[in-house]
Amino acid sequence: MSDEKKKSFTPFGLSWPLCLGFIIIVAAGVMTGSLSTDLAGGFAFMLALGIICNEIGERIPFWNSYIGGGLVLTFLVSGLSVYK
Repeated sequence: MSDEKKKSFTPFGLSWPLCLGFIIIVAAGVMTGSLSTDLAGGFAFMLALGIICNEIGERIPFWNSYIGGGLVLTFLVSGLSVYK
C-alpha cells in the first residue's frame, strides 16, 4: 500500500501552475473587458471555465456518481454563461 502514488493535480494533463496562470490571465481579460469577443477569446474563456468546472464536478461525490461528473457540470455552467 505504501507504493501507491497519490493522484496529483494535473487538469487536462497540464501542470497546475500553468493552468492557474492561464485562468488568471483569462479572468483578468474578462474583468477588464479586454478579452476578444471572437472565436479565440471564446475558446480561451471556455477552456478556463472548463478546467475549473471539471475539477469541481469530479470532486463532488453525488454529482460524480449520479449526474455525470465534471463534464456535465462544465456543459451546464457554460450553457448558463450565455443565457440572457
